[in-house]
Order: sequence, then structure tokens, then C-alpha cells
Amino acid sequence: MKQNIAKVFTFSLLASSISFISCVDNEKTLFNADQLKQTYEETFPVKNIDPNGDWTMSHKVTAHVSVNGDLGTDYKIQIFDADPLSSESTAKILAEGTANQSTTLNVVMDCATALNKVFVARIDNHGHYMVQPVAIENGEVTAQLGHEKDVPTRSMSRAVTTTGIPAMEAPYTADFISGKKTIATDVQAGWDLGAGSGWSGNYNEYPVFMQSERWFKIPAGTFRDGFTTTGASGGAQAVKVIVPQGSTWVIENSNKFSDITEIIVENGGTAEIAKNASLILTKASYITVMPGGSIVGEGTIDITNSSAGLSNYNAGMIDCNLLKIEGGGSGVDFMNYGTLKLNSYKASTNGTTLINHGTIEAVTIDGNNNTNIKNGCYLKTGKFQFGTLVMGNTSEAICEELTGNGNDNNIEMEAQSMLTCTGKANLYRTVTGPKKGTALLRIHTIDDTSGLAYSTSKVTNNIICEITDQTSNGKNQWEWSPFDWLVNKGLQQGATYCNPGKADFILPADGECIKEGYNSDENPDDVEIRNAVYSYAFEDNYPQAGDYDFNDIVLNVKLPAAGNDVKELKYAVDLRAVGAVKQLGAGLRIRGIDKSNVEEVSFGAGATQRTNSLNSGIFENASYETNGNELVIPLFGDAHYVYGYTGSQRPMLNTGNASTPLTDIYTLEVNIKLKNVISIPSVTDGLDFFIAYQGGAQKRTEIHLNQFNSATANGQLADKEVLEVIKAVNNTWALCVPEKFAYPTETTVITNAYSKFADWAHDQSTNTDWYNTVSSNKVMKY
Repeated sequence: MKQNIAKVFTFSLLASSISFISCVDNEKTLFNADQLKQTYEETFPVKNIDPNGDWTMSHKVTAHVSVNGDLGTDYKIQIFDADPLSSESTAKILAEGTANQSTTLNVVMDCATALNKVFVARIDNHGHYMVQPVAIENGEVTAQLGHEKDVPTRSMSRAVTTTGIPAMEAPYTADFISGKKTIATDVQAGWDLGAGSGWSGNYNEYPVFMQSERWFKIPAGTFRDGFTTTGASGGAQAVKVIVPQGSTWVIENSNKFSDITEIIVENGGTAEIAKNASLILTKASYITVMPGGSIVGEGTIDITNSSAGLSNYNAGMIDCNLLKIEGGGSGVDFMNYGTLKLNSYKASTNGTTLINHGTIEAVTIDGNNNTNIKNGCYLKTGKFQFGTLVMGNTSEAICEELTGNGNDNNIEMEAQSMLTCTGKANLYRTVTGPKKGTALLRIHTIDDTSGLAYSTSKVTNNIICEITDQTSNGKNQWEWSPFDWLVNKGLQQGATYCNPGKADFILPADGECIKEGYNSDENPDDVEIRNAVYSYAFEDNYPQAGDYDFNDIVLNVKLPAAGNDVKELKYAVDLRAVGAVKQLGAGLRIRGIDKSNVEEVSFGAGATQRTNSLNSGIFENASYETNGNELVIPLFGDAHYVYGYTGSQRPMLNTGNASTPLTDIYTLEVNIKLKNVISIPSVTDGLDFFIAYQGGAQKRTEIHLNQFNSATANGQLADKEVLEVIKAVNNTWALCVPEKFAYPTETTVITNAYSKFADWAHDQSTNTDWYNTVSSNKVMKY
């Protein structure tokens, strides 16, 4: 017993309460259960204990993991309690096994009750980790990692391979435009094509069959004079202006075209917009650039007040300073099948759509929230902002900065699409991936957008996120970094993440739509594998009351990962504290393993101290006990002895009094070899670490976790009547904490060290992570 006044007082309360309290009446022993119950209730630091609580902070979870990948390949599966990839990771492995295209890994593992998700990793033959955060629901985890291989080629038409990107047939054939040139009127300086002035002034003289479309063309050579269209009249419905082959139309000022005016640039024709000049298209005006045609220069294409539902079409080259879409109207469709090179794209017209089946390169694309961009080929820009973005099948987009104004700036990614941001990317939005096939989202740094951790933003479906900056700030939501948000909340419905350059994704460069492409490197990931450590903390006075500092014996146990078909088990047991002055031993009973299946139990570090300590007689001096059918392994017979204290020397160790240095912590390595394979037993149901003391000539008295409600063959529990009282009040003398436990210092009641312990004890379905909230400095931290 501990040598302090509090404990002596506690013991005196019980001196007349346990089975030793009796009187003789008609040769019968009378047991005062009510008095014992009152004593237990008064001495335990928590009143009104949850009658249904079992004092456990972990539970069994069954994982079902399937994979898609290369046929005939077995993929290693590892399951962690946190993100395993970050350089700051402290993730611990919970389970491992293998799966392939035709087999599923089904494994039972032990998880902290407070843990609401795990991180399931598929490791390929290059050692690359694909990780999927998966919620624990009703004690189960279901994950599918990897997706059907989908590497389409561009042998089919783009309209077929870019399924979500609207297609458009060329408005005209070359022969059609050649025919129109023969009847088109050469434009002259100053003409107003809409009003009819200049070319004749008399609409009746214009051929009747052409009055619904009036065709003009830029004269051969270089034409520098200005003209305009201010409004169609006289029954004419449209003005068509051809920039024919061999003609260069130089716009030196601002030429404005209104109503239904179409500028058509033929193969070999050029429109050149000078610096500070603009080609202004208003109302129903729009442009068509045929293959081989071009609009170039340092000026501006200004589409204002909408194109009235008529599509601007480029199959040639547009290379200018600014494409600006502004004003009211119902939005502008801009269809690119050629090359669109810009210093800047700006849009303020709601409902505008920029559709790309070719190449777009821009220093800045600022579609604000007004442009819905649908990319079916190649897009590269610096700043990138839009209303929504669709990445079509087999497409590539690269930006330096991905910005946005909120959740309305959503992104949809089809199979074999790749979106790369070399700088910061705003993910305050929904990013939706394909349900078949895979898309790759590559980001250097997720922008630290205010409120991201508490937003409804998400990345869903078959998207692999390749994030360079994996900075983590902590477990608590209010501390999350943007990367913490992604892996703890943002990735949903099968979305995964990986290290840079490690994605299971192939997008071959074809020089057309895929100019950079992607293939992972062959270097393995550097992932540190840490085993889970559970802390077992005991009170030694059972079945009497204690001081409830839970430091009489503290064991930290490093556990093997759960798995199937296992023939060898390895445990490392640290004797972290001895807060008692009497002789205490400790053992391990493993339920589910019959001794007949044991080939050998051996010991590594700590073996000599273990063997010598067993001479105390509390345990058999053997690798495992011979009595009974269960596998019971003596860990040590005298906790003080293994620290070098013999005879009457029994100081309290590592409890804030006399202590040994951390470097001197006693560790015992336990190795178990089996004859036949088993599934590794879970902590909750299978691993019964217990302590014991010897009471006279009786069997040793054992102190177990409450769920292990029977003694070993060589041990005993309290008398039956006492056990009934203990069951009624639901007190405990042992705790198993699913991590390294900062246990209370000597005589510090656990409720004074952990403010949430009492709340948890009242209702053990709440505050299941109470051990993460230390409310006193009177604990022994690591």
C-alpha cells in the first residue's frame, strides 16, 4: 500500500467493509453489501457513474478494403489513425494486409472510441501511397482505392472524348466563304454598313436574295481605314464582313460593330489590332476565325452587351492583349478550336461561357464569377478565376494561382483530366471528380481561405489530390491548416491524396491537348511506420478503494498492426511508472489463442530482469504459464526488482516523487510464434494486460480491466459478494487509454488532472477523448 495519510484513511474505511467484515450468527457469515456500496461510492472521485459504461476508450472496427489496379497485382494495404504522409505526421498504423482486383481485405482492428475516421492507404509496387480518409460508421470502414485504368487517345473526335464539353461544327466551309467573296462588296473608308451609307445608299439596289444577309469584304492588301456598323435597317437582317486571304485589316483606332454583324477571318486573312485600339462588338455582333485565319496585335477585342446567343468561334489564331466581355445581356459564348493567346481575359457579363477545344494561353484569366469555363483541351494561365470550371475528358489546365469568391466557383473534373496549380489554390468550393476513371488535382499550396475548416467545401469522387505543401497545425478543427481541412474533412466519397509525383495516374503528352502530361516517378514514398501505443494504468488496492491517481502500475504497450493470417506477434511493454510500495507483478492473457497453437514465446530486451523477477512467486517462472488452456504470459513478478530495487527497497518510481530517468525506462520485448495462422486479437477484446499481488498462501489477486471479468487459472478476483457490489456501483481499478497517457502524479486524483474525466464517467458515450484535455500540471508527460 502507498505510504500516505490519504491512503491510510481510505484503507481504514474499508477495514470493516470487504469480505473481512462479518459477524457470526447461527454459524453464517453476514456480508454488509450496503455498507460496502456506500464506501465505494464515497471514495471514488465520480458519483453517479454510467451504469452501462464499460470504462473502455477503444472498440473493434471492421475494415473492408477493395482495390482497382493492375491485374494480378497484390497491393499492400495499411490503415492509419491519422494522415501518414505529412512530414509532421504522428500517424500510427492500425491494420495491414493485401488486396487485389478479385480479393477484398477484411480485417478487424482496434480504434479509439473518439476516432471518427481512419486513413486507408494502397501501396503500389513503386512504394507509392494512395490515401483515402474514410469515416467509421457503425463500427465499420469501407474503402475502395484506385480506379479503372482509363488512358484514352485522341484518335476519336474531340467532341466524343470530351463528353461534358459542348461541341460546335465549323460555321462555314472554305468553299462557302469563297463563294460569298465573289458577291461581297469591298469595304471603303468611313462606311457605316448598317445604315447603308457609302456602298450605295439605296437598299433597293442590293440584290433581293441578299437582303437578309449583306456580305462585305476587306480589300486585298493592307486596309487601314475605319468603318463601322451602327444598326441594320431597310429590312436587312445581318452584316457579314470577310477578312479574306491576302488581306490585312489594321484596326488603328476603335471600330465598333452593332446589331447582327459578324466578322469572318478567312484562312490566310489577318485582322491586326493596334496598341490602344479596339475591335468592339456590341449587341448581336460576333467573330468567326476560320482555320488559318488570325486576329493579332496589342489591342483589345471588346464584346459588350452580349452576342445575343450567337457563338464567337475561333479555329485559327487570336493573339492580342485583352479579350474583354462586359455589359448586360444574356451572356456570351466563346468557342475556341484554335489558339487563343492573351495577356488578359476579363469578363463581367453574367452567363458567359468560354469553351475550349484547342489551346488557351493567358497571363490572366479573370472571369470573375461570370464566366463558366469548359476546357476540353489545353489551358495555361497565371491567375485563374471563373464562375465554374469543367475539365473535360483528357484535358489539361495549368495555372499559377487559382482564385475564387466562394462555393459557387465549383469545378467538375472528368476522367483523365488534370488541373495543376503551381502556387496557391482556393478550394473554398466543391470539386467533383468522375465516378468512373480518375482525375488528378495538383496543387502546391491550398490557400488559407478564412472559414475553410467550417465550410461545406469538398473534393469528391475519383479525384487524386497531389498536394506539395502538407503543413499540419494540429488535431483540433480550430487549429487546422488548409491541408488538415482537406484530409480530415474535405476529401469525400472516395477522393484520395498522395505525395507530389506519386499519383497512380497517366496522362501522356501528345503535343496537342496534353502538352506537359503526367507520369509518376519511381521513387518510393518515405513513410514512417509507427505502431499504436496503448497505456494501461492501474490502482493496486483492489478490491479496496484507492487514491485513484491510476499510477500504481503504468504500462505502455507498443502493439502490432492488426492483420489476418499472422503467425508471429510482437509486443514491446514499457514499465512507465510504479506508484506503489508493495510487490506488484504484471501479466498478459491473450484471449483467442489456445496454448496448443503456441510454438514459442521468447523475449528480447528486458529478458534477464524479467526472469529474475519471477522468483517472487506471483507468476510461474516460465515463458508462459502451464496451468489452464489460456495463453498467460508473465511479464514480471516484481516491478521494483526490474528497476534494480531488492529487499525492502520499494520507492515510488516516476510518479513525481523519486524517479528513474526516462532513458532508464524498463522495456520488455515479447515475441510469440504460432503453429497456425490467426487474426491478431484486438486490444478491446483480446489483450488482457493485468497486474497482480500475492496475498498469503492464497492465489494471487489480479486486477483486470472491467471487461475481463474472470481471473486466470492461477489467479483470483474478489469474493463473489464483493464482485456484485462492484458491478452495481461500476467502479474501476484499471484504465486502458489508446495512446501514451500523461498519468497523474502521486496522490493527484484523476478528476483533478483531467476535467472531462467525470463527464465521461457519467456518460461514457460522450467526452471519449477526455485524456486529450489535461487540466493540471500534475501529470507525468512525455
